[in-house]
Amino acid sequence: MISWPFTFAVGTDERVGASELRLDAPPPYVGAVTRLYVANLTTDGLDVRRAVLAHPPGTLIWIQGRADGAVYAALVVTAAPVEHKGYVAIPVRCDEASAEPLAAGSVEAFFLPAAPVLVALAVAPDAIGPDLVTLDTGKVHLHITGTAYDADVTQKIASASGAIRDYLKDRNDPTWTPATAPPWIVAAVLLLLAHLYEHRGDSFGPVNDNDDRVWAAIGQLCRRSRDPALA
Repeated sequence: MISWPFTFAVGTDERVGASELRLDAPPPYVGAVTRLYVANLTTDGLDVRRAVLAHPPGTLIWIQGRADGAVYAALVVTAAPVEHKGYVAIPVRCDEASAEPLAAGSVEAFFLPAAPVLVALAVAPDAIGPDLVTLDTGKVHLHITGTAYDADVTQKIASASGAIRDYLKDRNDPTWTPATAPPWIVAAVLLLLAHLYEHRGDSFGPVNDNDDRVWAAIGQLCRRSRDPALA
């Protein structure tokens, strides 16, 4: 997962300005948006053209206001991005959006490549099982009060739950719920949730690259429920 800051433009014109991104349809976005236009440069001056072009169909793009995280649009890439002079056009569909539309100004765009487990979850939910942590439990673990970040936390709970279930392979029990999952599995989901929430792709570096340590801790928590031969 990686995120970049942009300036959201409310118009639907394909040609975006410097550091802008925009949608090809006005609100309500669900069922209407088919393209996301992304400038090559972020508001920080970072050239992300190659990185944006590398995101395949199935990638989730989550756009939310930087001043108000409760205002958002959730997009799924439906075909390969297309490069233009100064910007990239991404075929998308909008599956979810806040009641209040995105406003002109600073936004954060999160790019989350689809993992096989998440694709499977979208096709056959019963094969993988529901989320393993409730929103309330996740917010307590993250020390979050209020509802401004509920959508973001809900999405990350789904990602963390799916990743842990996939990690367990054949030892995953699709019937597990937040009330019936083993406590060590719930602890593993919360550990990964905190990692996803705190490391959004903009703080990686020698000091912050702790993915290996996180997954080592998850492995210790899950070892009684996972057959090492299935790794």
